[in-house]
Amino acid sequence: MEDQGNPQPPEPTEDAKLTTCTACGREISRNAAACPHCGEPGVLQQMNVAADNDDGGEEKPGCRKIGCWLLILVFGVITLIGMYIERRDKKAGNYDYSVMAKIQCENYVKEILKSPASAKFPTFDYNASRVEQVYTVTSYVDSQNSFGALIRTNWICKIKYLAGDEASSRSWELLDFQHSP
Repeated sequence: MEDQGNPQPPEPTEDAKLTTCTACGREISRNAAACPHCGEPGVLQQMNVAADNDDGGEEKPGCRKIGCWLLILVFGVITLIGMYIERRDKKAGNYDYSVMAKIQCENYVKEILKSPASAKFPTFDYNASRVEQVYTVTSYVDSQNSFGALIRTNWICKIKYLAGDEASSRSWELLDFQHSP
């Protein structure tokens, strides 16, 4: 009795077992290691070579290292370009020291406060403008008064960058300072 549930595939015919040699054009067996006429590698061998060359979408071990080194190289080049531009701008006197001017002005503000240790300056809520190397910084500080109450003091500081290390207070000259509680 024949099993109707699992039909068996038909047996391949002789024509289905043959293929054409890519080198000489004659018919050869699909199972042949090489063409018996010209020696060209057979279909199975060509498929094995193709399978060996196909990485199946997997990353080769060296690719990840090359990618990392390439990323580091690009980051290094961008950093060097940025350093060059910064140095060029500093030499030309075009460098903007607005943030450092704000920090220097905050130091002057602390000098007039009753409780400088309690001073809380805003990180981003300030205005700094520049004309040449003269900066005008406007902001506020929250600090304790003589009674320990927290009060807000608005201030305007006009400061000039002289030269040298921008982080040093000796490189700055206070031109004008105003505050109002």
